[in-house]
Amino acid sequence: MKEQPHQDQDSSPENTSRVRSIQCRGCGAPLTLLGGGHKILSLNCAHCGTVMDAHKNYAVLARFHGQQPPFSPFELGMQGKIHDVPFTIIGMIGWESQGYAWVDLLLYSETHGYAWLGYERGHICFVRKTRHLPSATIWSLQPRQSVSDGKRTYKLYEHYMADITYVAGELTWVAKVGDRIQLVEAIAPPFLLSGERSNTETEYHLSEYLEPET
Repeated sequence: MKEQPHQDQDSSPENTSRVRSIQCRGCGAPLTLLGGGHKILSLNCAHCGTVMDAHKNYAVLARFHGQQPPFSPFELGMQGKIHDVPFTIIGMIGWESQGYAWVDLLLYSETHGYAWLGYERGHICFVRKTRHLPSATIWSLQPRQSVSDGKRTYKLYEHYMADITYVAGELTWVAKVGDRIQLVEAIAPPFLLSGERSNTETEYHLSEYLEPET
C-alpha cells in the first residue's frame, strides 16, 4: 500500500471517518484516531503497550510494557487501493508460532468496511471474513485431505497455535499480548481458507495472495 497525505475531513458528527488524535492514557503520547468506524472496540498505544476501551472514553484495560514492533514495510495511516478499493491501515497485530513471525494489518474502507492485509517475509495476502463456511470437520482433517466452502475445494495444509506479540492502533476487538488462538489452513492457490478459534469464538477467513508490484 502506498502512503498518501491525509485530506481534511468533514467535521460533521455523521462523518465517522474524521481523523483526530488523543493522548495515550498510559504514557501521554499523541495517538492518531484514523476513523475506523463504529465497530472499533480498542485503541492500542504503540509506544507503551497500553490497551484502551474505545467505547468508554479510552479507559485503560491493560498495559503490556516492552513489546517489540515486528518488521513490516507498512505503517499505521498508510493508504492505498486493493482491487480498486481505497483502504487505510488502522491497526496492527504481530503474531508468532513455532519460530515464525508475521503481521496482520487491519484495513478500513468507508465503502467496503474492514479487511486485513497479512505480511510475512515479503509475502502479502488480502484477507476478508467469508460467508461461505466450510464443514466443521475442517478441524479434524489431516494434511492434503479435501474440504469445500461451496465455491472451491481446498487441500488441508496445517493446524497450529499462534500467540499475539504486538498490538497497535485501532482494532475491532480487544487483543492483548500473550493471547493465543488455534488455526487451521487449507489451500487452493492463490486462495487460502483459514479458521481461527479462541476461547470465545470461531471465525473463518478467505485470503488471496497478492503479487508484489514491480
